[in-house]
Amino acid sequence: MHRHLAFLFAVLVPLAPSPASAQYIIGERDARAIRVDSVFRPFDRTDSPGCALGVYQDGVLQYGRGYGMASLEHGMALSPRSVLDVGSISKQFTAMAMLILAKEGKLSLDDPIRKYFPEMPAYADRVTWRRALSQTSGLRDLWTLWGQTGRTFAGDTVDALQVITHSAEPNYEPGERYLYTNSGWIMAAQVVYRLTGKTLAQFAEERIFAPLGMRDTRYLADRTAVIPNLAESYAPRERGFRIQRSNYDGAIQGPGGVHTTVEDFGRWLNNYDAATVGGGDIIATMTTATKLNNGSPAWTGAPGQAYAIGLSVGTVRGLRAISHGGSWAGRRDILQPVDGRSRFPRAEGGGDLPRGPDATRQRRGVDRCAGEGAESRSARGHPPRARGSLAQRRARRGTPDPAEGRHARLRRGHADTVCAAG
Repeated sequence: MHRHLAFLFAVLVPLAPSPASAQYIIGERDARAIRVDSVFRPFDRTDSPGCALGVYQDGVLQYGRGYGMASLEHGMALSPRSVLDVGSISKQFTAMAMLILAKEGKLSLDDPIRKYFPEMPAYADRVTWRRALSQTSGLRDLWTLWGQTGRTFAGDTVDALQVITHSAEPNYEPGERYLYTNSGWIMAAQVVYRLTGKTLAQFAEERIFAPLGMRDTRYLADRTAVIPNLAESYAPRERGFRIQRSNYDGAIQGPGGVHTTVEDFGRWLNNYDAATVGGGDIIATMTTATKLNNGSPAWTGAPGQAYAIGLSVGTVRGLRAISHGGSWAGRRDILQPVDGRSRFPRAEGGGDLPRGPDATRQRRGVDRCAGEGAESRSARGHPPRARGSLAQRRARRGTPDPAEGRHARLRRGHADTVCAAG
């Protein structure tokens, strides 16, 4: 199987050119690489955040480089070795942890969550882990609930569980529909601890990251920790940028929290083929669409896409596809392997990514690299752009976007492409 992967972290495109100094580059800058560089040239500055890009084939990083800066304070450029927060792309790692426990007989996906959280109301007897991990649980989203309390969230896991477990009723009967929520994933992180005595961060390090050789990947358990090569997170202000860090610690583990690099993430992607961690049965579960109570797939709202376990699956333009995206602090993330023909990704960001000529040029430029025409967003299977301003407001508040997965597509097979806008 040939794999052609690209992994992109994008923060913001500046408005005026100011070329960055020479960046760390892996691989040959052939004609296709030069075309990709031309697409992301607006990011390539010394006075602005930017992105890191990697292209993998047959498990090897063929081309990797950074555009723009990882730290404006210290003049550190982005590179394929920069560590960035991938937001809700983290959910697939949490799914892997839960499925490992299920395979070992420590839980079942068909167990009700109330078995592990007896403090919840009776409706939780009808919410299974399969529902909680497939966005079909009806559980109300933590950040929506917290916003309704009018209180400030300190980021403590106990505080988060207090809010979730005291929710009086679900949004809908579990299994009746799809609705994106982060609450089940916070509970999943906690049940890993209750069953193993290890935090999700510790469990993932021992059972997922270390076996795959992902030395620069971790769940963030302490936001004050010193992490080598960590890229700062920024948001725009009237003149320049301001730091836009996440204020949450352990409570964000589960729905998010994974920090990784372009180089490391390729090792995880290879596991979808090699199944070194988890085995083929777990990979199949993660990439099989969840069925609703009526037997239909849990359609996400994106054309042809249904939610599985920590990933969306389906078809895009006739190609088998899996996908997920992320949105957290000043970052946007997109995961997108391509199946069927070797080509570069179609990258789309939300939230703080630009509008106007630079944004149009970026979108059209990647289409040219992919050999595509100027199709409409709906023809490509992308959602409308109307949610952008809301995403900006969520980013400024540090609130995760419940619809963040809709901007990403991931297609697996002959040619795989992964993009993350962060």
